[in-house]
Amino acid sequence: MLKGFKERCTTFENEFAHQNTIKFRATARRDKLVGEWAAEQLGLTGEAANDYQRTISRAQIVGGEDCLIKKLAENLQIKSADISVNDIHQKMYECLEKAMAEHRQE
Repeated sequence: MLKGFKERCTTFENEFAHQNTIKFRATARRDKLVGEWAAEQLGLTGEAANDYQRTISRAQIVGGEDCLIKKLAENLQIKSADISVNDIHQKMYECLEKAMAEHRQE
């Protein structure tokens, strides 16, 4: 009976690790997509757009989602008063959905 319990624990641990890996990859992909969208909104192209996208991704890694949203809001609201924090949240949700769909296709 103990063997079965250990096997179930191992299965649950493996599933937990797998789900966290998926979540990490989807969040990283979401951040890249959001960074690309924001760079486009800011009129950045080429290497400047790539640099900005990497900056956005680092903001998420260093300070979490709140830091990412704050940075995006500061940058985007300077360029366009038409972009609100709610718009940013919506875009992040859309990008996460896209990232998850891409992952399911792999």
